[in-house]
Amino acid sequence: MLVLSRKKNESIIIGDAIEVTVFDIREDRVRLGVMAPSEVPVQRREVFEAISRDNPPRNLPADKLVGAGQAPTGRMMVFSRKKNESLVINGEIVVVVVEIRIDKVRLGIESPREIPPHRREVYDAIRRAEGGNGKRP
Repeated sequence: MLVLSRKKNESIIIGDAIEVTVFDIREDRVRLGVMAPSEVPVQRREVFEAISRDNPPRNLPADKLVGAGQAPTGRMMVFSRKKNESLVINGEIVVVVVEIRIDKVRLGIESPREIPPHRREVYDAIRRAEGGNGKRP
């Protein structure tokens, strides 16, 4: 698990197609916005587990989430999470709230090796180095 600290309005990019943004930090909870293609399922972990018991997930192939070199686009979903609560993205990426501080939150990310997570500023620098502008359209 990779653990990254983020402040309000800071983001994590997972692969090339998913962006997790910290919208608000409160005493005991954080509001996270997840931008992902409409075909990528994003669920609270408890919902994902309840659904998975009856219906195995059908995930978007990893090559659709990486390698495009495009900033994430799609729909935005907003979730409120407390410490140790998590989100499941595409049935294989887990974002867990590890710690909530006054001005920042620590998020743990578990993802397949081929779908790397990066802080937004690192992702932008990588894209610029590859010749793209690294900024959202």
